[in-house]
Amino acid sequence: ARNKLVTFVRQNNLENAVIFKDYVENLAEEYQKATIFVFPSKYEGFGLPPLEAMACGCPVICSNATSLPEVIGNAGVLFDPDNVRELADKITILLKSSDLQREYSEKGFKSFHGIKKTKLQNYFYDGLYLFPLKRILKSN
Repeated sequence: ARNKLVTFVRQNNLENAVIFKDYVENLAEEYQKATIFVFPSKYEGFGLPPLEAMACGCPVICSNATSLPEVIGNAGVLFDPDNVRELADKITILLKSSDLQREYSEKGFKSFHGIKKTKLQNYFYDGLYLFPLKRILKSN
């Protein structure tokens, strides 16, 4: 799948707009620098990456599959992961509107920081996944 994406980016001269990363030292910093975060997953257990992006104030576009609508709520933009046109339209709309970017950034940040710590702990076994969230919270 990655090779297809890389080919698509090259064929459409998007190298300056799309960044592929294999390893990230400071994930919170990357979320904070991003204009939007797109998560087109069809199969997800909980949806930690969109939650991390929201914690950093990054607007989220996320598939409406599995648990993701519950995790994102109205703090992000949802789409049908089988509808590529819908995804493309929502990305375009959000990229063209700084007002919508700001709105979803604020909604996501408030939504994440409104979650009770005990509720988060119910999702993350023995703090295994809570560590990255703590790192993100410290950098905000």
